[in-house]
Amino acid sequence: MPLIHGNMRGHTKLFAIISPSSRSGGTPAAVQVGDRSVALRGSAVAQGNRGFTLIELLVVIAIIGVLAALLLPVLGRAKARAWRAQCFSNQRQLTLALNLYVADANDAFPNNGQKDPATHPDPRTYWIGGGGHELFEAFYDESYVLDPQKALFAAYITAANVYRCPADRKTITVKGVPQQRLRDYALNGYVGGTDSIGQMLRPGYEVYRKVSQVTQPPPARVFTFMDVLPENVCMPAFIVRMPGDSIDGFYHYPATQHSGGAVVSFVDGHADYHKWTDPRTDRKARKNELILHNESSPGNADLRWIQARTTARIGGDISIAN
Repeated sequence: MPLIHGNMRGHTKLFAIISPSSRSGGTPAAVQVGDRSVALRGSAVAQGNRGFTLIELLVVIAIIGVLAALLLPVLGRAKARAWRAQCFSNQRQLTLALNLYVADANDAFPNNGQKDPATHPDPRTYWIGGGGHELFEAFYDESYVLDPQKALFAAYITAANVYRCPADRKTITVKGVPQQRLRDYALNGYVGGTDSIGQMLRPGYEVYRKVSQVTQPPPARVFTFMDVLPENVCMPAFIVRMPGDSIDGFYHYPATQHSGGAVVSFVDGHADYHKWTDPRTDRKARKNELILHNESSPGNADLRWIQARTTARIGGDISIAN
């Protein structure tokens, strides 16, 4: 605080200029004369401290709203890209496990299908354990993917979260407690498919037992792992209704939670993101709805895309639209 000495009627007085008022453009708010403070005209002290007006508050709120409207979509897209990247990482680990198994098993694909002690008893071990919707514990019990007695991939993958798509935010209720589903990925039923799903595979099409059998379509065009629509996840095999089947539609729906698309892996080891084009593929489930199978979707371009990358007719005729 600056001090000024002055002479008033022969008496020396001490003046002190109190800090300027920010609202008055730098004008001092008051002057201390001796032991008295004198407020200057036009200062905030003389007028009383003033808060924000309603208009100023509304302007601030409007600015915040505009910034939020600009930033939230950007943050949402960034989160979606991060989830997709993690999904790619998961499928790369699944593909690596598949390749390691094939190398250890003399070129053979792992058993693929369903195994439920109650409905499909089977002495064989599958790539992972699991049955249909009835075997509910396979949707949350990690032993179905980590126990070597139940899962061939347990020798190669030791983390259960590899089997779950990060974009799947849906939950299931286990003993009254909501929790995330254990698995979102399934293996092409025509890759290593056993008689446990034989009635679901179309006669006249190749069921590949070994990698060396995948020639037409070539390995880069036969999918292995598919990200599945959460409400439609059931057995470890992804079943595709092929042309000539009694139903022109989906047995299993692909995932759509990656901005309307899914991550798909192929026999040659690469993975792609594919965005679906037919609105019927984006099957919306009602609350607590379990999407069952064999839903008709005639002429669906996305189903044709999947069929063209599933298998080939025996004899190498791939008369399926791309």
